[in-house]
Amino acid sequence: MQARTVTTSLATPRWVSNTDNYTDSLDISTGWELDTIDDALHLHVLGTDVGPGHTLLGPPNESTNQYNNANGSIAGNKPHNPFLAESATFVLDIPGVTEDSVILGITFEFNTSPGSTITVGEPPLIPEPATLSLLAFGGLLILKRQRRRRS
Repeated sequence: MQARTVTTSLATPRWVSNTDNYTDSLDISTGWELDTIDDALHLHVLGTDVGPGHTLLGPPNESTNQYNNANGSIAGNKPHNPFLAESATFVLDIPGVTEDSVILGITFEFNTSPGSTITVGEPPLIPEPATLSLLAFGGLLILKRQRRRRS
């Protein structure tokens, strides 16, 4: 099996204080890894050198520009800071995936342990070239699970 890797990744680090304010700095590498587990691809940060920090964090409250509802797992939590502000960009090297590949769906897992999932997209999804690499990861994960169920 050929290697599948994260070629590059980029995101804005965001530190959230115990006063619900936040500070951003210049973009950094996410530190996320791409692993194959049970014939499925997993793009993750948990168990890496930077985890449990560098998890994605949504936007602050629109009217106050603060994280007013942040609990102790976010506000001032040193192991989880910095978070990654709202989005991250990943370029993945997955042999066999091209700009002509069609992604059939994606599953997102969230939280600090496996088990919380959201499945998005109705087949077929045709990704924009800029998002193809990230979507390819999710599509391969689903395709491998479907093949395993059929065998």
